[in-house]
Amino acid sequence: MNGGYRFIRIAFARTIASAATLMVSTLPFGVGPVEAQIPAPPQDHPIALTGGTINTVTNGVIPNGTIVFENGIITAVGTDVEIPSDAERVDVSGRHVYPGMVDGNSAMGLFEIGGFDVTIDLDELGTITPNVRAEVAVNPESRHIGVARSHGVLVTVSSPQGGLISGQAAAMMLDGWTWEEMTLESGVGMIVNWPSPNEEEEGEYVSSIRELRDALTWAEEEDVRIVIRGGRDAPYVADHLAAKGIPVMITSVLTSPSRQWEPYDSEYILPAQLFEAGVRFAIVGGSNVAYEYRLPHEAGTAVAFGLPEDEALKAVTLYPAEFLGFDDRVGSLEVGKDATLLITTGSPLEYSTLFEQAYIEGREIDMVDQQRYFFEKYMERLRQSKAATDPEDS
Repeated sequence: MNGGYRFIRIAFARTIASAATLMVSTLPFGVGPVEAQIPAPPQDHPIALTGGTINTVTNGVIPNGTIVFENGIITAVGTDVEIPSDAERVDVSGRHVYPGMVDGNSAMGLFEIGGFDVTIDLDELGTITPNVRAEVAVNPESRHIGVARSHGVLVTVSSPQGGLISGQAAAMMLDGWTWEEMTLESGVGMIVNWPSPNEEEEGEYVSSIRELRDALTWAEEEDVRIVIRGGRDAPYVADHLAAKGIPVMITSVLTSPSRQWEPYDSEYILPAQLFEAGVRFAIVGGSNVAYEYRLPHEAGTAVAFGLPEDEALKAVTLYPAEFLGFDDRVGSLEVGKDATLLITTGSPLEYSTLFEQAYIEGREIDMVDQQRYFFEKYMERLRQSKAATDPEDS
């Protein structure tokens, strides 16, 4: 933990499903080895992406720019940079380069198949388990990894669940043979599921506000830095959050209101509300790994409901990395940071954008995942069927 916990992340969760404490490295039933992706080898030569639009996040947008990386580290970004003579030049003209997205609240590698306990390793026995380290239980063979990174998510904060103090979360790169190779940084935060002050009021409005206030008061009295995970009612205490600089990780934008009296767009407008109030926030989506690919869509929905696009992009790249203390590695395209980046056809927050290629620490990532595999498989079936019935059009 580099000398102590950076912060305690407070989660407001009423119930946590029980899970087994054993993780097995296995593909789901019926999934053949063709879908098992092979981790990329370390970068062994300089690479220069030239001619594309470089979206740095921190230093603006660079049209017709070049980004150079070597040994997994960005060495140059700009329009007039020196490219090593032995560099592999990749023409990305007409394309965009973005930093890889960061999901700050995930069960990636800890949850595989619902209903099969041996593929789930989210919590340990007991209610207070601060010694738990999420990274050691991460399954590098998870089928969810490929789907997430094919939609731009290259780093996840895999987090334990359950009990009162669940354990320590870890920032994980979505590529590697072992959990050691995948770990970007361990111990990025202690997960605390803040208890309801009055269980009889569970689900009431008042209870959520009370939990927020209790957590904020406790953190101030104990002089610990916290990040609020959830934040459904954060706008009601926005002044305090903004004044104290306490960040909020919004766990869902693409969801319906939790109370009958709330307007239909109460969750959609939450990021814009916090932005206007001066509250620091990130968009992290839910912890269901099957929907990890929706992270850019969560941010895109916030844009449609009033959040500036540049803030939405930071909310899924730079901000979660800043809040969790590893922004020196990822979150933006700057010299000295990891070459963990995306080549896209447009903004990653748009549904129509294609993620053509990803690099993690300069390693060129296999972009064929389970969903793409089945798409190609059944498209081939359609082509064969069409050829059989109408040979002239095949």
